[in-house]
Amino acid sequence: MPSLSADAIITDAPYGVGFDYKSFDDTEENVKDLISQLTPHILKLKRCAVFCGVPQMWMWPKPKWVLCWSYFPMTNEFSPWGFAQWQPILVYGADPFLETGKGPHPTVITHSKPPDRKGNSHPCPKPLPLMEKVILRTTLESELICDIFMGSGTTLVAAKNLGRRAIGIEIEEKYCEIAAKRLSQEVMQFGGASCADPVSAQSASG
Repeated sequence: MPSLSADAIITDAPYGVGFDYKSFDDTEENVKDLISQLTPHILKLKRCAVFCGVPQMWMWPKPKWVLCWSYFPMTNEFSPWGFAQWQPILVYGADPFLETGKGPHPTVITHSKPPDRKGNSHPCPKPLPLMEKVILRTTLESELICDIFMGSGTTLVAAKNLGRRAIGIEIEEKYCEIAAKRLSQEVMQFGGASCADPVSAQSASG
């Protein structure tokens, strides 16, 4: 992170709810510690969008605003107050549309159904169409995106589909392998090697 050269971060961070990550103990205490280490690096970039979950919103530094991604009316998710039909996206930095004089845009991003956790080895994948919408809403076409919790590579696949440049960082090698397979038509980057394609995946373990 200290040497990261990117314009924007779009990432789905750990939630501290005990997901089965082999390389990270997903506890609330560990997530809070991770956030405290990441905050200085996140805030120095042009903009950042973080999927965090409602209970985790207050673990993060105060955002510029909170976007909402909603899958109303269909849901199989529950909360202490009933059906969970929306999730927050914390955003830092300037709105790319207002910054470039293109006027205000909606702060609610809709998707027709909740996440499908079947058929993906990652415990908390985000829908690919949703990630495409988030990229289009939170970044400029010229910006280099980084997903610092790449997981199975959905952000990078979305960036590839949109013709955007993106870098992924992931501590678990098996998820890097999944991401590489999903992006198998592209020239990949591992461990800092040169990359001819705008989309790359990188393992934090080297």
